[in-house]
Amino acid sequence: MYHTHEGARFDYIELQNISETSINLNGVRLAGGIKSTFPDMQLGAGEYVIVVSDMSAFSGSGANIAGHPSPGAR
Repeated sequence: MYHTHEGARFDYIELQNISETSINLNGVRLAGGIKSTFPDMQLGAGEYVIVVSDMSAFSGSGANIAGHPSPGAR
């Protein structure tokens, strides 16, 4: 939902592990229009994680949030 109709505060990118095994996202980077580096975290089989544009807009959502883009990277 990059450029969601609710406004830029609610933009996010979702990644899902479609494999049958857990993967470690430590150091995995998004580059291009969005720049973000994932922390040391496990993403289980079938699980998803999101990178959000505004952490406060997603507080209390229950979503698995990995972080937000680096400042000035949007």
